[in-house]
Order: sequence, then structure tokens, then C-alpha cells
Amino acid sequence: MDRNLMSTSSTGAPLSPSELATRIVQAAGHPERMIENLAPDVTWWITPSIPAEVMESFTSGRGEVLANLHRVFGDLYDPNKMTVEVHHAITDGNIGAVRFKMSGEFSTGGFYENEYSLWLEAIDGWVVRVWEYVDMAHTTAQIRSATSDR
Repeated sequence: MDRNLMSTSSTGAPLSPSELATRIVQAAGHPERMIENLAPDVTWWITPSIPAEVMESFTSGRGEVLANLHRVFGDLYDPNKMTVEVHHAITDGNIGAVRFKMSGEFSTGGFYENEYSLWLEAIDGWVVRVWEYVDMAHTTAQIRSATSDR
């Protein structure tokens, strides 16, 4: 893989931090695409109420992030039915943020929809830190509803 091609726009300019954040969330369901712009030593923090068997709250390294994303988009969600609607994307220096809605289905059936916020730090077009915020109580309620319908 050519790291220079993946971290630049169609004009050849480096992607802004908000463009990198948008690229990650729009690839939801496709872990290999989600990590294309992550630095090898990236750190990823997610709301600590996420069960560790789904995704560790703090992950270090591209390989560990990929393993987490495979669990999320396989064990928890149907990767082929995820959609993302980006509401806002902002850049402030080397920080990028997106607020978005992710919708789809759980792997076991049942509809899912939640609002997220993903922040990141980028250096030279590569994501070095990610902070992901999600309402886990809302997700849990949807899982319970989906499984009680069976």
C-alpha cells in the first residue's frame, strides 16, 4: 500500500484532520478501510462503558484497533448494513472532529441507530490519536429490544 496516496486528497494535498475523521466514519463496517490512514502506533480511546469483549476502552497500535473493529463490525453489527450520516466536520489545527449518526442492524437482527462524536489528532496526514464518544446506554437498550423481539 502506498501510504502517500492514502493520506492525500485527489489534488495531492494532505487530507485535513476533519477529512481524515470523515473518511474513517464513512468506512463503517469495513475495518481495513477504516484503518488506512492510521499511524502504526495510533492510540484509540472509546467511551469506557463499552464492554471490553466488544472493544477495549484504550487501544494502542494499528493491529489492535483493527482487531477491535472486526469484533464491532461482525460480532455486534452487520457490517454490510451500516450507514453513516455526517452532521458536522471541523478542523482546528491538527485536530479534526465529526459528529455523525450511524445506522444499521445488529448481527443478530434488529435495527440500530446512534449519534457519535469522533475526534482525532493528525500529523503529516496520519491519524495518531482517536477519541470516540457514544451513548452506550442507548446502544444497550436497542440490543435488549432487538433480542426481546425474538
